[in-house]
Amino acid sequence: MKRLLLVALAALLPLAACSAASRNPSPSAHAVRRDAHFISLEEVESARHANAYDLVRALRPGWLTRRGVKSIGSDGDVVVYLDHTRLGGPDSLRGIPAQDVAAIRHLSGTDAQQRFGEGHWHGAIVVVTR
Repeated sequence: MKRLLLVALAALLPLAACSAASRNPSPSAHAVRRDAHFISLEEVESARHANAYDLVRALRPGWLTRRGVKSIGSDGDVVVYLDHTRLGGPDSLRGIPAQDVAAIRHLSGTDAQQRFGEGHWHGAIVVVTR
């Protein structure tokens, strides 16, 4: 009887260990996930690129792609803002030195239109300087 009990416990021990591991994840499970719509100062400093365009192209290249409503009346491009001032299209990011950038946020077409008004069908990239 004791032997049967020991065999049963030995069979359940790996299951208990797995259960405990799922409740107490390893430190690697707490790795910082990057935000798909935000480039932080930490990312800017570690990337070491010359300008904001190169930063975005290296870290979040999808932001530079036109998305959203595609019709004759909504043709346009992603709109870039620098500290609440409208600059133009994605190429205007080339004129912003990377060392001046504190953060960069991407807004979808819907979010950009709610914040800035019509004409942002393909979204916006908002650059905040130091």
